[in-house]
Amino acid sequence: MTARRRGSLADATKRMQKFRDDEKAPAAKATPAPSPVDGDDYERPAKIERRQITVYLRTQLYQQARAAIVELGKREVGPPSISAMLDRALERELQRLAEQYNDGEPWPLHKGRLPGGTTSKG
Repeated sequence: MTARRRGSLADATKRMQKFRDDEKAPAAKATPAPSPVDGDDYERPAKIERRQITVYLRTQLYQQARAAIVELGKREVGPPSISAMLDRALERELQRLAEQYNDGEPWPLHKGRLPGGTTSKG
């Protein structure tokens, strides 16, 4: 029986360190980096503010996201984490909604609490 190589925590750590090193490197490019919506690169701009939140996902959707991260990590392509994947997907959806319902303009910031929602099972 042959051992099958799986993505390991060490592999994921190496990929994340590569992204951190890229962020620390001095910017030598004269042209601005494309927006993540424009291309398939998952590099984050330097000095990005991040916030930890709780998000509930369908179990099957979460399992598929994990599988994709692991399999793409073996090929050294794709998002380095589920957070990066969700960040990209949310950015694309916000852009689509803004183009459809807000003349392509960014949505005005909302400082208060979000209205309560309903929970669904399934």
